[in-house]
Amino acid sequence: MANYSGNIPFITKYQWVFHLIGIAVVFLMLSLAIQMHKDASVTKIDVAIDPIGSGKYLISKKEVVSLINREVGYDTERGSLKRVDVMQLEYMIDSDPRVMDSDIYVDKHLAIHVDIKQREPIIRVMGKQESYYLDTEGKYIPLSKSASIRVPVVTGEIDRFDADYLAQTNNNHKAIYTLAKAINADEFLTALVEQITIDDNDELVIIPKMGRNKIKVGTIDNIDDKLYRLKIFYKKAISKYGIDKFAELDLQYEDRVFGKPNKS
Repeated sequence: MANYSGNIPFITKYQWVFHLIGIAVVFLMLSLAIQMHKDASVTKIDVAIDPIGSGKYLISKKEVVSLINREVGYDTERGSLKRVDVMQLEYMIDSDPRVMDSDIYVDKHLAIHVDIKQREPIIRVMGKQESYYLDTEGKYIPLSKSASIRVPVVTGEIDRFDADYLAQTNNNHKAIYTLAKAINADEFLTALVEQITIDDNDELVIIPKMGRNKIKVGTIDNIDDKLYRLKIFYKKAISKYGIDKFAELDLQYEDRVFGKPNKS
């Protein structure tokens, strides 16, 4: 058999070598570009926070920048990008009880962008030792120094807060959160409720924003049915007799609302 290897052009014969050299050059240039990118200085930190309610902020842009600088160990806008661990910063900010979720990325201009979604308070707990909010997931939120969020307030015999209270049967935070969540999910009830009180027997009472009456809820058993009957009662009886006709409404009777007339 004839051997044609001697007739193969040099470039064709060693084409795979040139391919390897080309790949190595590209890889080297890419590595150098990445290193130069890391060694470059951060141009700025841009923080965007979604407001809650009517433009309220539990955490400020200034606080976010301060948290980042504390985590990095120096003024980030004066340092190199290689000291910035984006995933660690995201984890750190997500750990803040005021933050629901965050997204951090670096753009081509070496600016660090921080997008934050805040937790949304649905009730303010006025405990004996401290005050705080519970959010839509039942999570603890400390009070904000910069903003006051207008939500119903709960007072009375409130148990000590425990992060695992939803799995417990003897902590009345579960009842508080369940009622608050139901109120928050309904436009009519949100407009109605000003305050919730809880007594020694862990029974709940609603104080409406208008009128002199109080609404006895009792336990959270059948809470959806109780609140449904309350809404029907307000739309029919209150509209007929007036808001101050009853001193007390009781939702603990099955299939009806008991109204105690106001004597004055």
